[in-house]
Order: sequence, then C-alpha cells, then structure tokens
Amino acid sequence: MDRATLAPFMENTVPVRQFADRIKSELAQSTTAWWTIAKIFGEADKQYGFSSKPMRELIQETNISASSPYS
Repeated sequence: MDRATLAPFMENTVPVRQFADRIKSELAQSTTAWWTIAKIFGEADKQYGFSSKPMRELIQETNISASSPYS
C-alpha cells in the first residue's frame, strides 16, 4: 500500500519531526543536568579530595562511579 491508501488510517500518527524534537529536547536537558552534576562532584572533590572517605561515601550514596575508559 502507498501513503495515499494509508492516509485515512494514519490520522492519529505523530510526525517524525515531533518525535525528534521531543528527543532532542530531553537530550539537551539531560546534558545540562550532567554538566551540573559534574560541577557538584568537582566542588566535593575540591573540598574532600577524590580518594578521601567522604568522597567515596558520596559516590556510594549517589550510586555513580568514576568514569573509566575501561568500564
């Protein structure tokens, strides 16, 4: 079937552009959130030192591990 034949059945479909815009918006918000999280970890690193017990507690409490190229 071609698009013209399917048109009556596609009235309730969402255009690809709308899905793409929604996904891009969420990705932008996610990127912003991760930058903020990184800054907060940076502040904690300055205060406690990366290998300190309080920093390990923070990492465990937030359930976020250190980045590694081998993970």
